[in-house]
Amino acid sequence: SETESIGGVLQTLSGKCIDLARLKLGSGKIKSIASGMSNNKSLQSVQLALNELEDAGIQCIADELLMSSTLLHLDLTSNRISNPGAAALARALKINHTLQSLNLSNNRIKDPGALDIASSLKVNCELKTLNLEWNQIRDKGGIALAKATRVNPTLQDLILTKN
Repeated sequence: SETESIGGVLQTLSGKCIDLARLKLGSGKIKSIASGMSNNKSLQSVQLALNELEDAGIQCIADELLMSSTLLHLDLTSNRISNPGAAALARALKINHTLQSLNLSNNRIKDPGALDIASSLKVNCELKTLNLEWNQIRDKGGIALAKATRVNPTLQDLILTKN
């Protein structure tokens, strides 16, 4: 299938960046692509914005983040991610030690997802930029994220506007 061929190409791609934004991949097509991401040892930046991945697709991405040793930047803008997807990414962030920038803007993350992410920030010492603007995070989640920045020495930019 076309998705499997994209996943295969990702495994052998020698470039450092790939833009797969706006392809409407959905959660069903992302597994092969996610596998290709983690198996590619030169890939540093992946753009997956506007792909309707939802929580099931984000779980595949999070599973691959657990094994990724080169990915530095991941853009998951506008993928209908809610609290379960945020929780999966938070678990991956606790183990992943390479990702430096994560864009989760314009999703459906609420306070429970923000609390999970805040918990991961207390142990993740690689992430420098986290964009959570245009979600549905309220005071409880925002305060937890702000407190996490106090114990995280590397996070430089936490973007929470329009929540």
